[in-house]
Amino acid sequence: MEGARYVTRLSRLSAFGAIVAITVAALLMGSAGHASAQSSGWMAAVPLETGVPGNATGANIAADSQGNAIAVWVQEYGNRSDIWANRFVNGPGWGSPTAIETGDDALDISPMVAIDAQGHAIVVWDHCPPPLFWPCTSIHAIRFDPNTGWGLPTTIATWSVGQGSLYAADLAVDGSGTAMVVWEDSNGAVWATRAALGRSWESPTLIGFGARPGLAVSPNGTAIAVWQGAGNYPSYHYPTILAKRFSPGQGWSSPMLLDQVNETGDTYPGPVVAVNAAGVAFATWNRQSSSNTTRSDAWAARFVPGAGWGKATLVGRDSYQRPEVIVDTSGNAIATWNRYDFDSGYHDLMADLYVTGLGWTTATPIALGVGFDFNAGSSAMASDSSGTALVVVSDHHGRINATRWVPGLGWSGPSQIGSGTGEFGIAYGPAIAANKRGIAFAAWTWYDNLSHTSSIWASRYVASDVAPSPLDLLISSPETLLTDIPNVTVSGTTQPGATVQVDGTQVSVDSAGRFSYAIILPDGLHTFFVVAYDASGRVSTKTITVVVDTRAPALTLVSPGADVTTFDGTIEVSGTTEPGTTLVVNGFSAAVALDGSFSVRIGLTEGRNTIGVTATDAAGNVAIRSATVTYVNPFIQDLAALRLVAIASTVGVVALASLFLVMSIARWARERGGRRGSQNGSRLEEPDGGSSQAADEQKQANGGPFVRGLPVERRWPAKAASVPVRLTAKERILLHLLHFARYADAPEVPRELTQERIVEAAGIDRRHFAQYAHPLVKDGLVRERMARVRGAVQRRRVYVATEEGRNRALGVRDRIRSAMVRIRDDSGIREVTVAEALLEARGSMSVLDILRESIETGVVDLTR
Repeated sequence: MEGARYVTRLSRLSAFGAIVAITVAALLMGSAGHASAQSSGWMAAVPLETGVPGNATGANIAADSQGNAIAVWVQEYGNRSDIWANRFVNGPGWGSPTAIETGDDALDISPMVAIDAQGHAIVVWDHCPPPLFWPCTSIHAIRFDPNTGWGLPTTIATWSVGQGSLYAADLAVDGSGTAMVVWEDSNGAVWATRAALGRSWESPTLIGFGARPGLAVSPNGTAIAVWQGAGNYPSYHYPTILAKRFSPGQGWSSPMLLDQVNETGDTYPGPVVAVNAAGVAFATWNRQSSSNTTRSDAWAARFVPGAGWGKATLVGRDSYQRPEVIVDTSGNAIATWNRYDFDSGYHDLMADLYVTGLGWTTATPIALGVGFDFNAGSSAMASDSSGTALVVVSDHHGRINATRWVPGLGWSGPSQIGSGTGEFGIAYGPAIAANKRGIAFAAWTWYDNLSHTSSIWASRYVASDVAPSPLDLLISSPETLLTDIPNVTVSGTTQPGATVQVDGTQVSVDSAGRFSYAIILPDGLHTFFVVAYDASGRVSTKTITVVVDTRAPALTLVSPGADVTTFDGTIEVSGTTEPGTTLVVNGFSAAVALDGSFSVRIGLTEGRNTIGVTATDAAGNVAIRSATVTYVNPFIQDLAALRLVAIASTVGVVALASLFLVMSIARWARERGGRRGSQNGSRLEEPDGGSSQAADEQKQANGGPFVRGLPVERRWPAKAASVPVRLTAKERILLHLLHFARYADAPEVPRELTQERIVEAAGIDRRHFAQYAHPLVKDGLVRERMARVRGAVQRRRVYVATEEGRNRALGVRDRIRSAMVRIRDDSGIREVTVAEALLEARGSMSVLDILRESIETGVVDLTR
């Protein structure tokens, strides 16, 4: 976090053993303020407390976003000590040393400094009054305002003499300038307090029992404290690692156990914690290798908001002092520790990288032989969004060296950056701080062997503008994020020689950089995390979310039901399915409402129809439902009259025979009477029946009552002349058009909707078509339009029934539903309704066919 202080954490029992400081500096290939005019790298080391009497030790430092810095230290005067500070201003440089706690006979020790992005700083330290100078009975603090300077010291925690000691352990500030401090007391309690910018310190809060707490604060004010927890061991043992999380407005959470088998004794430092702006945190600590050895190892645990703490993980062996850790904005981390080489007696500075989705990689030494076993030190780090790390370390020759980690470039070799005055002395206890704009500061203590005096020195670092090339990572499969196939393959390309992991599983990378990972997934959402990582530390990550759906969509067909028979030429198909599916009914697309319902009307062909409904979801799964509908042609005459037609076909024969007999007798009588008349001189006149016959022919030509079932133009048999079935020409036209209602708006229609086919079906003279069709059009029962006709080259005028015309035709149809006719099938001759005759015909005969055959023969033959 920019503005926080990153300092060496000194062991109280061995302050001179602190030799290493590490930071993941905010080195974003730029510079702050006037630094852009300066060359990159480390500047010449300068003393910070020249002219101040006494010995200076315990340097601490912090930097703000403008490239300014504040260093603090302890100035010793024999049996007392004060806290001093010096401020670096970007441009002018370091100022004059200033005493910020002085004027009493107490020992003021262990100063820590933190600074926010705007340059507001706070310093805390332990205050140990005489006469014993131990224990330290209070913790003091002082603020610095970049506009007004230093304030006055204040006490933030205190105990009475004889009740124990207070030891300030860690300090941090958030993005608003609110500071938080944690400390321990000699009775085994861990405390915390905080103060907003310009406000007083809150009352101390007891957060747990144990020792050596560490603290990290996010920019939004959330904080995590970790410490060694007390257990059922002798008082000098702290067998657990505990953690608590602070949220503004909610306070501290319950403690979480990170490690319950830590055997580390009192001589080992406590855990360290770091957190990024997203709240992802890492804690590191030492765990004794076993109960019968003095060796210890570096361990770590990761915290993710919403998921909590993960399992403790071994990071490195033979860690002499507690490991340090930082975390960047992407959730990647760097841990460093001092590894003791039992063969050579030297210490090597080790580092390991945690990559989100990949885990901890392989530990590598970044500085060899940095010290002997008696003066090995601890470390401290900071992080920024670039993930660049800067390490300063005191080597075994007593000089300060630095090495740098750049993602994509790896670690640079350590190089000397400073020491002190003269050649005979030791530089130790380095501290380091950095901001996000490429400015870093290191401070350390220089002990002069000739004069036996110590002083504080510092150096400034300006980042270079060399940017590493990114590591390529391209994902080519899966191409679709929604699939109905559970076998999913993640494949792509990266740089040859890189390591690739998919969901934590390492996959092979060929010489061309290609990789492939196959897995069978259950139904549901799965997010693949792909990480590519090379030896220089370049990391690229990709996430791919895939939804596997192998279940067919729900599909319910409400209408029509099973085996439906209808006299309507169209039928409504309705039901429910899943929203978002694609619905097809008999080859035609149908809309699906937001609630999954659908309804569509389709046309039927005469006879048996299969209604097929197909629902396809976004993943490609298909559900199919079907129903059978039998359509009976609605072109039916008056049903009551149909039975009379059948009877009349029999009675008519007898009547005609009787008439013939009567006419024969009458002729015989006339002939006889004629002869008598001739004999008597007189003659009988033949009656004139021609006028009656002409009237009947004219009446039919004009579309009059439908005598004999159909007009004479249809050339129906003469033996049906007495059938009393009566339908007007207009009714016959409407019934014919009803049969083809499904073509009302079709771009292509059958020839049956043209004038010549209509007059043929309705049994009227073509010359008289207009006198029946025009009134139907005028009354809104029939509509004229131009359309393509099957078999014709050009568009032609056709006639279709309107909705009102279809309703009128349905009324005519309803009059003849239950009329009786005689049929012949495999079981013999029987009497059925017209509707049943149509069903038995199975689409081979229309209503007109049945009517004509019934009139002609008296029996409809279905055996053909």
